[in-house]
Amino acid sequence: MKGKATNPATRKLITLDFEIIRNIIVNLLNNVAKLPFSWRACQSESRGFPPPAAPDRREICGRHEHRRGGVRGPGPRPSRRRPPGGPAARPGPARRRNTPEEGEETSRRDIPPDAPRGPHPSRRAVRFLRRRPPAPPAPQPRVAADRRIYAVGDVHGRSDLLLRLLETILADHTARTRAEAQAGSPARRLQLVLLGDYVDRGDHAREVLDMLATLRADTRDDGLVLLRGNHEAALLSFLGNPAGGAAWLTFGGRQTLGSYGITLGLHPQEADLATAAEALHAALGPHLGLLRETTLMHRSGDVIFAHAGIAPDLPLSAQPEQALLWGRSRFLEMPPPEGLVVVHGHYDAPEPVTGPGRICIDTGAYYTGRLTALRLDAEQALLHADAGGAR
Repeated sequence: MKGKATNPATRKLITLDFEIIRNIIVNLLNNVAKLPFSWRACQSESRGFPPPAAPDRREICGRHEHRRGGVRGPGPRPSRRRPPGGPAARPGPARRRNTPEEGEETSRRDIPPDAPRGPHPSRRAVRFLRRRPPAPPAPQPRVAADRRIYAVGDVHGRSDLLLRLLETILADHTARTRAEAQAGSPARRLQLVLLGDYVDRGDHAREVLDMLATLRADTRDDGLVLLRGNHEAALLSFLGNPAGGAAWLTFGGRQTLGSYGITLGLHPQEADLATAAEALHAALGPHLGLLRETTLMHRSGDVIFAHAGIAPDLPLSAQPEQALLWGRSRFLEMPPPEGLVVVHGHYDAPEPVTGPGRICIDTGAYYTGRLTALRLDAEQALLHADAGGAR
């Protein structure tokens, strides 16, 4: 306490604690970091743990005297700027920092030549103790106990890849069902969850929607879940307001129009947009109802399925449509609520991407030629359909 002298017993205890802590840090660095600096600890026994101060060397610059390697002397710092109208500065000798002059005595003359260089052990100790622990492994996604879910990434008009991937999924489900029967385990029901973006960019959006309509007609109960992506939302917006939704044409809408036999000039006027919207509305037929029935989010067990992820700082019951369809940068920076795993697409990459509490399976099918599915049951696995063949 302030104003009271520390008694000898307390002072001895404090000194002992410091020595123990210092020895622990030095041992950690010797054993873990594998840095051979025990000689420094031996040197510090007689003069304290910090290294000796740099030698006091002075230099004269103009009218003032300054210290090098220590406290600066009186007077302003020397300026390297050339005074107006003055002669150009002459290059001086190369500057050496904290090194003794020729013949000067130094307190470190007994340092062996193979001594380690770099920060002082105390600084290395601080860096070691401040190291971040490794990130915990991502939790194992757990879906409903009676389901085997196959989540499919962004198709984007690649009907050829979707057909191959569905064949691979059916073969995988059949093999696992047979293995479960042999092991006496209860059978799981198949559920397909497509993460949206079925249209645009690729040239066969109409064929993709034909396949999905057939699956919808042949699937019982909730065996097929079709999520809405931002491209389906943009298509529906174009149908409702052609002039206001014309931005859809700039990120793949023209390919979808072309798959339905509708052409549009490079610089369409408002009347041209209205005509194209009417033609698309008529050509979609039952596909329009399929698109309008798509949902924004699906949950099974601890797994959330959404096209572009979720807003991690909001409850699931209050998720904004903008975040589910178009994404938020905060979703990529923050993990979802504890215990949940989000399976999503939208952020395309050549390979699936796994982050804290999320799995992205959009592998850019329209330009990489690879469509990806994620199987979730008692385990998890990735299945791919490549342009050269499924695997």
